[in-house]
Amino acid sequence: MNKISSRLAWACALALGAIAATNWSTLSVAVPVNLMLTTANAPLGLVVLGLGAASVVLFAGTNLHQRVSGAFESRQLLEELRQARNQADNVEASRIEELREQISAEFRRLDDTLARQFSVSCSTAEQPRTQRLPLQTQR
Repeated sequence: MNKISSRLAWACALALGAIAATNWSTLSVAVPVNLMLTTANAPLGLVVLGLGAASVVLFAGTNLHQRVSGAFESRQLLEELRQARNQADNVEASRIEELREQISAEFRRLDDTLARQFSVSCSTAEQPRTQRLPLQTQR
């Protein structure tokens, strides 16, 4: 859409330039122009063309300013997004490290519990058979 608008604007500018060039003698004829407070002799066609050109330049400058401002804002938002992403990655890494430490602590606790149970079971196995409790249940 932007390409079409740009081409249409250039086509209109070229058409206006061609018409102005063709009718230059008519546009440059001095006529009395009312300036509200006074009257002056000036080429009315050139005055209108000059005002039109000034409007186009003003519009183009405003458009350029908006695009540059948008680009700077986009760049700033991209940098904020990168910082937020890095911060989220750091938070996630710390959460993973904390989870790893919790899992390691849990495995150490389980290992200690199993080691104690194994040592109790081994010491029971070393006792004479008469002192051990029967493991079989009656049927």
